[in-house]
Amino acid sequence: MNPSDLCFETSSLPVRPAFLIDPIPRQELERLGRLLRRRVLFVVRRCAIRATPELLEDLVQDVFCHLFEDCARRLRSCRAETVDAADAYLCRIAERVALDRVRYWSAGKRSRQATVSYGLLEDPRLPLD
Repeated sequence: MNPSDLCFETSSLPVRPAFLIDPIPRQELERLGRLLRRRVLFVVRRCAIRATPELLEDLVQDVFCHLFEDCARRLRSCRAETVDAADAYLCRIAERVALDRVRYWSAGKRSRQATVSYGLLEDPRLPLD
């Protein structure tokens, strides 16, 4: 088999948004930060949580960490062919991460409230069989 037989025409490949392939320019990173912040704010408000600037900053940071973990696997797996489609993909990831964090926090609050100590071990009237 000739190695040239394995080559393919690059013009037939879909054109992907540059920020999914190349290093992200500062302006694009700021635009994505604003976009993800709005999406995280939407999730937080929908869950009836008070949206403090610190909370939003932490959640957006979690989203960026999630996007760039494993050598930016999630960014590389995006098959979007337009900027709008890529934005929709990133917003969906932001929603999922924010919702996961909110669920995690609310589960922690429920588990602390459900813990009740009856003091059975301290009761001297009970037999220690």
